[in-house]
Amino acid sequence: MRKDKQKEMRFFAQAEYDGLCGFYAALNALRWIDSSTENKKPTEQENQYFFVEAVTCLARVRGVTIQILKNDPNVGGIDRLQIKELCELIVERLELPFKVEDSTNSRRSFLELMRTLKSDKRKFAAIVGTPNGGHWVVVADHRDTSAYHLIDNSAPVRTPFTGLGSRKLSGEDVVILRPLES
Repeated sequence: MRKDKQKEMRFFAQAEYDGLCGFYAALNALRWIDSSTENKKPTEQENQYFFVEAVTCLARVRGVTIQILKNDPNVGGIDRLQIKELCELIVERLELPFKVEDSTNSRRSFLELMRTLKSDKRKFAAIVGTPNGGHWVVVADHRDTSAYHLIDNSAPVRTPFTGLGSRKLSGEDVVILRPLES
């Protein structure tokens, strides 16, 4: 994707009072991969269609109820398996050429996992849970450098960073999205 297109990228933002950070992280990860493979900025109409279809898929995820909207600490948001299922449902429904993977069996640190993904040379976006399980963010590759992008849906901006080791992120709760191999 050209740099001018990356600057224009609009990410979906989580509302202040809902427990949908995992939902928005999934949307932003899929949007990152989709825009990078399509090499274009989505229109407002495409964003709206994508969002409506994603909400339809969220309603089909096992164990997700209306309680998630209340941001109740006793209910929590959605977990890694539900995020993976949500991504799979969206990929299937919209016929997106992406692979959804789960890293739980990798036994690698977060830093090792990111370096392995980066060395693959394909675009990727990783939906990553914070160690306390309270929040989900997206870590995506930065095409031409050794840096990564951190996309936090509670502040929907893309921030380049290189200090993965200093981030309090875990390799245990990660869902990975990549384009299918051609």
